[in-house]
Amino acid sequence: MPYLFTGNDRHTLGVEIELQLVDAETLALTNSIQPFLESVPEHWQPFFKPEFMQSYCEINTAVCESVKDVERDLTAKLQWANDEAARMGLRLLWSGAHPFSRWEEQHISPGDRYAWLMETMQYVARRLVVFGLHVHVGVSSGDKAIQMCDRLLRHLPTLLALSANSPMWCGR
Repeated sequence: MPYLFTGNDRHTLGVEIELQLVDAETLALTNSIQPFLESVPEHWQPFFKPEFMQSYCEINTAVCESVKDVERDLTAKLQWANDEAARMGLRLLWSGAHPFSRWEEQHISPGDRYAWLMETMQYVARRLVVFGLHVHVGVSSGDKAIQMCDRLLRHLPTLLALSANSPMWCGR
């Protein structure tokens, strides 16, 4: 079955960042995503989302046309999120993994997608307490996307090293 690529009429960027919701005093992960999401202003609700664990907060930009647009969008949302987290006795941490919170203490978010992940991946999914940054690039054609991926290949070893570099896991 062929994969159909849907191109954009202009190049675009979008960013998703997964942040850790932690207690402001202990810095331990907290299962606090639902009350946090309930406080998001209505105009930003489509951009703030739960993730697999209730200790994650995903923040998305709108579709942007430049890196400067991404910066403006994300800066405003992160400033609000940091202020709101502080008001709730929380902090947002930015790291690939939490240094000491244990995966066994994290609650799975409700929803069919997360239930499906648990059903299909089981133990592997349960231990999935990692946080990422996703950059989406919209291009005009599948050929252009392949060209861009080919150009990124030389950077893959560095990106892989960064993604695998966590000095701590479950307190060890």
